[in-house]
Amino acid sequence: LGGCGVDYQHRTGRGLHPVPPSSCKQCRERRHLGNLLPRMIFAACEEFGWRGYLTPALASNGVPRMTNHLIVGLIWAAWHIPYILGTPGYSQVSGWLFAPLFLIGVLAMAVILGETRLRTRSVWPAVVAHGIANALAYAFLGDGVFERINTFLYAPRPDSVAMAVILVVVAIAVARVPVPEDDEGGPDRGRLPECQETPLTIGSST
Repeated sequence: LGGCGVDYQHRTGRGLHPVPPSSCKQCRERRHLGNLLPRMIFAACEEFGWRGYLTPALASNGVPRMTNHLIVGLIWAAWHIPYILGTPGYSQVSGWLFAPLFLIGVLAMAVILGETRLRTRSVWPAVVAHGIANALAYAFLGDGVFERINTFLYAPRPDSVAMAVILVVVAIAVARVPVPEDDEGGPDRGRLPECQETPLTIGSST
């Protein structure tokens, strides 16, 4: 970031002119790249809870797939909405618009990531997808690197109308993909079956 505090190509030609770090596009891009790893770690911590533990726990207790994803999505949204609404400047729309849009988007993402978890029997695809989505949506696309006309309509985050619609369409498409017959057992279907006792008949002859 050393070169970002000074504009070396100032159009006036009068030498070096200091500029605020926030106005330096290159500085922002480097900062976002530096935040990619922390965002991936944060996403991993979340996903180990949502898809790493909760989704298979619900599946092992016989909760249907879609019900499973919606439960996880509701808890996921309840985790985010309060602190987002309490963070100044996080969203440019009122809480009454933000909360329902965010809920719809998160429920759709819960279906997408949940199905990924169950079908691959691994939490890592969800970790990578969640981390990259955070890095792109809230950094590269959400902080002035690319200009947006209307954040309520077009912001590349689940609290915009366009993204909520896209996520719902993708979630419906994912949910309609048939589940292979040998995949009905959920994330633990690959483990060895438990030993079953065979009843013995006393006095039987062969």
